Amino acid sequence: MSCWLQEIRSSSRGEDCREARSRLADTRPYGVLAALLLAIPVWAQEPGAAPPPEELHAPPAGIHLTGASVYLGGDWLSALYSEGEPSSTNLWLLTGGVTGDVAWQLQRRGTQASITYHAGYSRNQRFAALNGFDQLISFDLRTDPDRHTFFTLTATGETGLMSDTLFDPRYVLAAALSASSVRQLADSLKNDSGAVLDSPLELALAGVRHRGGEVFAGVTHSFSRRLTANLRIGGARELHSYSRQQSVVPVYPNVSIGMADLGITYALSPRTQIIGSGTYTRTYSRQYRAEWQSVGMGIERLIGRESFASVQGGYARIWEPGIAGPGRNSYLMSGTLGTTKRYHSLASTFRRGVADYHGLGADNTIAIEGAWTWAPQPSSWSVGSSLGYERLGGGWLGMAQGWVGQANVMRRLGAHMALEFAAVYMADSGRDFAALTRRGARVSLVWTPERPR
Repeated sequence: MSCWLQEIRSSSRGEDCREARSRLADTRPYGVLAALLLAIPVWAQEPGAAPPPEELHAPPAGIHLTGASVYLGGDWLSALYSEGEPSSTNLWLLTGGVTGDVAWQLQRRGTQASITYHAGYSRNQRFAALNGFDQLISFDLRTDPDRHTFFTLTATGETGLMSDTLFDPRYVLAAALSASSVRQLADSLKNDSGAVLDSPLELALAGVRHRGGEVFAGVTHSFSRRLTANLRIGGARELHSYSRQQSVVPVYPNVSIGMADLGITYALSPRTQIIGSGTYTRTYSRQYRAEWQSVGMGIERLIGRESFASVQGGYARIWEPGIAGPGRNSYLMSGTLGTTKRYHSLASTFRRGVADYHGLGADNTIAIEGAWTWAPQPSSWSVGSSLGYERLGGGWLGMAQGWVGQANVMRRLGAHMALEFAAVYMADSGRDFAALTRRGARVSLVWTPERPR
């Protein structure tokens, strides 16, 4: 049994997690972290000057409370440690909590800056290891000094319980829920650089708590109405430790990622663009290091007024420090589809990555996500659902795969109150770790204050 599961079970009787690890060392699962850094240029804009900064969905200038909620929910957790063996763990986790969101925004001519802060506290009546705070802070700065060049700086830091993350509508589902136009949906998918938690396997194996952060800086310059270039550099750090322990799972190390990418976009027409890209990436953990370079080409197309599509492919060369030889060759692929028709939004992404962003030694990563939302303006109801799949293969890891499905229903109770229901299903499988399954539901009462004018 993994140490974090043992800590949950032993928290009610004060058993030390280190002792649990020493007794069950042979059954600890191999955790997997996936931090997928995916940048897909936007094709929905007309060719011309550098694309303007995306609209920041924040209150007017100043500091404001943007929302608060109270929730109650639970999930059923089961783990199978070997084929043919009955489940060694079956837990019903009942949790309640509160959250609050605060935002600060500054707007000047050609410049937008914002800071958002989210805080929450969860309490479990049975397991003390599931009690704790959830916090996220993000900073976003965008400036356009001469209408042809604009700079961006984004930073995010996060710490919290994985049980809360499980119910959070992130990634493609979050982009589809917030999109009001095809351009906004395209921008959201492009700017979602692959948060360090963008991984079904990590939701299963990271343990009780997660900590991580990322920083990215970029510059975009428009040479003409058709030709645009952009450069971005940044890094991410994910920590798999809590309660002053070295690691939740010894083979699931803390990992650091550094990257730089250059892209050149040429507009063939107002609806079609081609792009060339080059990237350099390095990943580091205490048990594995790798670096790779890649070059690629792609085409992006606005289909009608309500849909878009993108396909990219490229060549990559990977080096592993300490291993003799010239390195190995591989390929990468990615694609995105989306539409916003009437009251529906559909979005899907696919990515075949090379090497290993996780510090584990996998040869490749495949990730697929899809989401659908329905939010008619006259109605007080809105619905959303998503499905994500991730697979790591090759190397000493063998193969590991995971699935996460989520459904959300919201009913507005008035101008400022709403009732939200969320359901999740998560499962994973692999050669070297326990098969974990979680099924859960959560009900939240959400209050959103009136924005000052």
